[in-house]
Amino acid sequence: MSNILWNYEGKVVVITGAATGIGKGTALAFARAGADVCVCDFNEEDGKKTVEECSALGTHAAFYKVDVRNDEMILTAKEAILEEFGTVDILFSNAGISSKVMGPPLDAIPDSDWENTFEINTHGMIRVSRAFIPIMKEKRSGKIIFTSSIAMNQPMPATMPYGMSKIATSHFAQGLAQEMGPFNVNVNVICPGYVYTNIYADGTALKFKEKFGGALAQFETGEQIIRALASQSALKRPQTPQDIANAVLFLASDEASEITGQILNVDSGIIFRF
Repeated sequence: MSNILWNYEGKVVVITGAATGIGKGTALAFARAGADVCVCDFNEEDGKKTVEECSALGTHAAFYKVDVRNDEMILTAKEAILEEFGTVDILFSNAGISSKVMGPPLDAIPDSDWENTFEINTHGMIRVSRAFIPIMKEKRSGKIIFTSSIAMNQPMPATMPYGMSKIATSHFAQGLAQEMGPFNVNVNVICPGYVYTNIYADGTALKFKEKFGGALAQFETGEQIIRALASQSALKRPQTPQDIANAVLFLASDEASEITGQILNVDSGIIFRF
């Protein structure tokens, strides 16, 4: 838990991919800070658990079933959110997946894997943004944060669909920052490092072991593999959902009012760029 005492009372936050992992951690962080939280996810069971945990912290929280591949579901959720909460102040567009099939070779990765990865990681964020930015434009204020990944700066044949989808997400965010600037809306990107979430727990971490072998061969669990990969960083440690939430709450704050169009790596020092 963060020691920083953020105050988001009176703010309404929409978070996609909020049922588990980074999205859930950020929902709870905003709830602790007093915000009203709209939990959007296709995973209804875990999404409602997130709402229960947020509500237990004394905030107003509600679940909305959303598949970011489906415009109708997004727009239905938007209308329900406006009816229940009246407005949206902060959008954390976080829903994402890993590609299911790893290369190389390139021809081992089917078109369906490319399409589904981009459909959720990139097109999903475009759809969610398209739905909610009119609210912010009308009131001439708001904060938008996207989840990308350090993978955008780590090109490798094993994870090309995922990495490319995250590059596209970041490019979109920087273009949107320029569009939203005249409306006093900040748009930024968080690139998490190695955070042991469902994306890795579903077997992706073990696929790294299978593909790369070497030092990873000694590890038995996905969590051990993620820790080993994170040990390549300057601080030699993985991140937690709370670490990412801390960065999101900062970028959504008044203290970050002059920061827009930026890409923030939260990775214990793996990616270094001038």
